[in-house]
Amino acid sequence: AWGMNAIEMAPGTATYPEHDHAEDGQEEVFFVARGSATLRTGEGERRIETGELVRVGPGEKRKWIAGDSGVTLLAIGATPGKAYKSR
Repeated sequence: AWGMNAIEMAPGTATYPEHDHAEDGQEEVFFVARGSATLRTGEGERRIETGELVRVGPGEKRKWIAGDSGVTLLAIGATPGKAYKSR
C-alpha cells in the first residue's frame, strides 16, 4: 500500500514539520515538480532542484525548506511489507 501527497510551499517557507517515520516504518520518496528546496536530515542539508527525486528512510528525520521561488513536492510514502486492506 502507498499514498501520495502534493505539498505546495511558498518561497522561503520553513513550516514543514521535522519528523521521521521510525514508529510506523514508512519510507518516502519526494519528487520536486516545481522550484527547489533544501532537505535537512541527520546527514546535513542538500538542495533539491526541479526534476530530482530523493528517498528518505523511515528512521531519518526530515525537514523541507522552500527555495527562493517556492516548491511543489510530490511525496510518495509506503511501508514495506504492509498491504492496504479494504473494508
